[in-house]
Amino acid sequence: MKKLSFCLTLTLMLLCVPFHTKASAAPAAFLRWVIYQAEPASSQQLFDSIQNYNRLVLSRTDALAIYGGQDSSGAMIFLEIYPDAKTCEAITKDELLQNKLTQLNSLAANVRTLAAEPFLLAAKPYGTADRVRMARLVIDPQKLDAYKAVLAEEIKASVANEPGVLSLLATTETQHPNIFHLLELYRDDQAYQEHIAGKYFQKYNDAAQNMILEKNLIVTLPQNVAISNKLQQ
Repeated sequence: MKKLSFCLTLTLMLLCVPFHTKASAAPAAFLRWVIYQAEPASSQQLFDSIQNYNRLVLSRTDALAIYGGQDSSGAMIFLEIYPDAKTCEAITKDELLQNKLTQLNSLAANVRTLAAEPFLLAAKPYGTADRVRMARLVIDPQKLDAYKAVLAEEIKASVANEPGVLSLLATTETQHPNIFHLLELYRDDQAYQEHIAGKYFQKYNDAAQNMILEKNLIVTLPQNVAISNKLQQ
């Protein structure tokens, strides 16, 4: 099975969003999501192009972290985290990066961007993740504050106390603050199984059952992804 690294694809029209809530992360950041769907005949080519582009972004900018992956349907979903707006702007002015971006766009059947607000970004200072999971959760607006408290407690406790939980990243949609997008990085499948059977997730799951109106779980293909230590600086 092909090995996926976490990648990022940018577009000039993406919205940079300020980071307000901190959890073992940089004191300030901007983030955004990008979702690519490849033409059937160019899926591998698109992925390879994103992979190369991602390396350039990390080497030519001060990007803090770039996480995402490809799900079983072929969709490529990425979350990018930058220290500030100037870093985002610098990418749009980099001729080499813009040329690569043009190539990426030509390979994609569809590109969708999502303006997001960071809720909580928690990560260990190092580690390699083989298991990545994402989720889209629609929360009852009347129970939003209660859900945020339950989720924050679970994220902080899991990352701090479970060795196999490397990072839990939670964002909300700018236009719909009751819609959460989660990205979870685990050392391996055993670490994931231990997490969902563990006391922190079970407490969260019991409390959140009547708060979640809609749930969409996304499983990405296995991959080896290094945790960015820049989020700890």
